[in-house]
Amino acid sequence: MEPADIGPLTCHVQLELRNFAPTDAEELSNTCPLSVRPENKWSVLPPLEWTLWILVTWGLAKYTGAFLQELGRSNAQSLVNWVAKAAKRARESQRQQMFTVMFELDEARYIYAIVPFESDTAQVRLTSALGSLDDVASFAVLAQQEAGKYVGLQRATFLYDESGWHFAWWTDGNGVYLTNWFVKHCPDPARFLGRPLLGADDDASS
Repeated sequence: MEPADIGPLTCHVQLELRNFAPTDAEELSNTCPLSVRPENKWSVLPPLEWTLWILVTWGLAKYTGAFLQELGRSNAQSLVNWVAKAAKRARESQRQQMFTVMFELDEARYIYAIVPFESDTAQVRLTSALGSLDDVASFAVLAQQEAGKYVGLQRATFLYDESGWHFAWWTDGNGVYLTNWFVKHCPDPARFLGRPLLGADDDASS
C-alpha cells in the first residue's frame, strides 16, 4: 500500500507480521488507521516494534513545533488505540515492546524516536509520548536541512521514558557518539526479545 498523506505529513506503519498469528496479522493490517508495510527482520521471533514512518518534507518544516496537531489528534489517537489493542494479541506479548517514529530525512538518513512500553500501559504511554514529540520533530527538520551542530548526521536516536524524550546517540557514518544519558540508561535488549542474548560463552558451551 502507498503511504498516506495527513496534512503535510506522508506516513505509513511498518510492522513485522511474524509476531502475530496469520489471521490476526491480516486483521491488524486491514484495521490499521494508516497503511501497513510489512517488515522482515533477522530473527526467529523478532522484537515487537511498531514503526510510524514519516517523510520529512517542507510541510513538516512549516509546521514544526506542532507535530501532533499536524498528524491530527484524532488520527494519532486512532493509531494509539489500534496499537494498544493489537499489542495484546502478539506472540509472547509479555515482552517489552517498542513504538518507533522514524523520520526519513532522505534515502539514507533517519531520526528514530523510540518509546519502550508494556502491552498493558500502551494507551497512556504512547499518548504521552506522541503528545510531547514536537522537539524531536524540530530536530529532524534541522537535521534534514543539515543545520546546526549535527551537520553530517546520518542517523540519530531519541528514547522516551517517564521523564520525557532523551537524545541517545548519533552517527555521521564514521563514528557513533553516545550521550551521557544513554550510557547510564541503555535498555537491556533481552527485555524486547523475551530471552537473554546468546553470547560467545553460550556458543562455546552448547
